[in-house]
Amino acid sequence: MSTDVSVFDRQKAAAFGLVLKVLQSVFGAEPSVGQVNALREDTFQEALALLGLGGNEAIACAMDQFLTDENDFQRIGEGYYRLFVSPSLEVSPWESTYVGNPQLLFQESTLDVRNFYKSLGYVADKFQQVADDHIAIELGFLSALCLRAALADEEEEGRALVADAARFADEHLARWTPIFSKSLQERDKTGYNPPLQIVG
Repeated sequence: MSTDVSVFDRQKAAAFGLVLKVLQSVFGAEPSVGQVNALREDTFQEALALLGLGGNEAIACAMDQFLTDENDFQRIGEGYYRLFVSPSLEVSPWESTYVGNPQLLFQESTLDVRNFYKSLGYVADKFQQVADDHIAIELGFLSALCLRAALADEEEEGRALVADAARFADEHLARWTPIFSKSLQERDKTGYNPPLQIVG
């Protein structure tokens, strides 16, 4: 999430918030018609365009692969399960397994993420059920910060929230999502390839 925090733009903050909220859903739950519809909605496409991501070829390719026929959910659902849920867990959705010991969850980096959330008054939806550094939870946190920034009463507050979001993205997501995304592309055989490049 590269952004110039010296210029505060409510529309861009709202656009980032929307896009990240949709991606949170995509990585946090089994594929559904609702997810595909959210990716197809004009508001999502307009948000991508506002952020300068509408013409990105890599994102367009990932979107085309993911926006499969609505009747094909069994195939991509099986892909989601195999990649992120099954005992074999082909692609770990947790930051700690990329920046620490790949065999362990709830490492120091997980606590760093939790403390970052706590410092801004954020409690993850599945707190104490899912490790705080799950991709969907991190995306949800960034979405919440961007949406709060867009609705902030004072420009200074909005600018500070955008700066916090950019710092979290740099200190956490940027450290591991490129490897995560590459692993996802290499191991997915079912077309489950959400456009994570948006976060970069």
